[in-house]
Amino acid sequence: MPQERKSIFKGNFTKVFFASLLLFTAFYILLPTLPVFLTRVMKIDESQTGIILAVYTLAALLIRPFTGYVIDRYGRKVFYIFSLLLFSIIFISYPLAGVFTWMLFVRFFHGMVWGVATTTGSTLIVDIIPAERRGEGIGLYGLAMTIPMAIGPLAGIQLTNESNYTMMFLCAGALAFTGFLLSLSI
Repeated sequence: MPQERKSIFKGNFTKVFFASLLLFTAFYILLPTLPVFLTRVMKIDESQTGIILAVYTLAALLIRPFTGYVIDRYGRKVFYIFSLLLFSIIFISYPLAGVFTWMLFVRFFHGMVWGVATTTGSTLIVDIIPAERRGEGIGLYGLAMTIPMAIGPLAGIQLTNESNYTMMFLCAGALAFTGFLLSLSI
């Protein structure tokens, strides 16, 4: 008689899944809204806006190899939790960064923290999934990244419907902070 398979959605898997889902949702809220904020509210020209958007990805790219080394050496959990906390707090800086240079700095730092959080979260989830169910678990964890691709931009557009970008940044930060709170129980 075949053995009944228990759900993989339990315990630490569920906590990391939902913490990451909230992290990615906060990230995707900015996807359609940040360029508009930069050009309309901050009055930054399009070429500088492109630089601000690109520096985020560059920072995430640069930090990932170091993150991998550090979390292999010192553990994943503490870096995951700390990066979620920093990621959520940085959202407060967006409406406060009044000039191109400060926004560039905010985006670079946010990108670095994003690189740490996503690298650490993906590595942590692999550690949690039983080896015999790794493919299934990683496939399910992928939903924590894919679902926010659909809901994050829509939420961002809705949050800025009245041109209230500060509220949008605060809501995105609150989502990420909720992910941080959830991660404390891992």
